[in-house]
Amino acid sequence: MARIFLNLLLLVFLSSCATSSNQIQDVEAPLSQVKAVIKKNLPLGLRGVSANGREFYSNYFLVVKGKHMKAENLQYRKFASVSVLGDRRPYTIKVEVFLEKRSQPSANGLKQYKDFRRDKKYSEYLLRKIHNALENREESINFVDDFRVF
Repeated sequence: MARIFLNLLLLVFLSSCATSSNQIQDVEAPLSQVKAVIKKNLPLGLRGVSANGREFYSNYFLVVKGKHMKAENLQYRKFASVSVLGDRRPYTIKVEVFLEKRSQPSANGLKQYKDFRRDKKYSEYLLRKIHNALENREESINFVDDFRVF
């Protein structure tokens, strides 16, 4: 009986410590390397960056038979949004992949898309890809960026 109680207590403790599945926490890499890794791993390249330089948006894409294809004007399209959170190390990287559906054209004839749902499976895939790239990055010595006073 005590063993069951101990296992149950351990299960509750471990589940309360779980982090969000679409984040990498405690990233100690320099910000410039984090940005480079994100840009390199976005599907079909970089479409845009936020004004603060911490949010990256991929080009529109769909995955067909395991390959990425451009999806600018298709009925459905996806794009990835990768955010670097935190003003200094360690950073947190958040990945979200959005699936959009084309709606009725506007009065001026432009195609409009609405958020259809989140693609958790592809978000996790992209997160693992970025995480692996950060772990396997070159460990170059950068005294200015890597220097810590204390």
